[in-house]
Amino acid sequence: MTGPRYTRLVQGLPAAVPFVGPETQERERGAAFRARLGANESVFGPSPHAIEAMAEAAREAWKYGDAQSHDLRAALAAIEARIGKALFRRGFNWHLSHWQSPLEQVLPVAPVAAIDSVKLVSRAGVETLLDPAGYSLRVDAHRPAIVAVTSLPNPSTGGSIEIELSAGYGLDWHRIPADLRQAVLLQAAEYYDAQGTGEAGMACGVAVLIEPYRSVRMRGLG
Repeated sequence: MTGPRYTRLVQGLPAAVPFVGPETQERERGAAFRARLGANESVFGPSPHAIEAMAEAAREAWKYGDAQSHDLRAALAAIEARIGKALFRRGFNWHLSHWQSPLEQVLPVAPVAAIDSVKLVSRAGVETLLDPAGYSLRVDAHRPAIVAVTSLPNPSTGGSIEIELSAGYGLDWHRIPADLRQAVLLQAAEYYDAQGTGEAGMACGVAVLIEPYRSVRMRGLG
């Protein structure tokens, strides 16, 4: 079998035809088309609902944008709190009194890009930097952890542990997963629409978008 058989007309068609806009064709023929129907055009024009929505949005177009992006920042914080993840990559400083275990310490935020330093701090404030060769980062989407090569040293009595780390999906907006970006924009719109009412909640559709990123918490029954 050599392939499908085409008519001479089909066989004579070029592989590609340059697009010529309808306005160009109207100018060349000296007359307007009575009807137009392209790949992205409708003979019925825009829906009355779309026209109503555009007119409603136009009433707010005169306002300057918020220089502090308050609603967007609030939406970013809300999504991060719901999923326990950092969206934009940045530094975190975490203090704890003791290790979860001598072998590992689960970190409170994800995704972690790097452990910048681990210090033991005495009651008097004297810092002792731990050798990075003595521990490693276990990369995990939900529960990243510091893992000891042998054992994590405890601080002296009254002392603490200080961990500096970098966490987040990326340094710019497009490094954040698309569904989380969509969730942030939906939530920001919810806050914007509720300005002055105090009635803003979780926007419709956000829960579904962020669900894959939420940590599953298991509790025993006793």
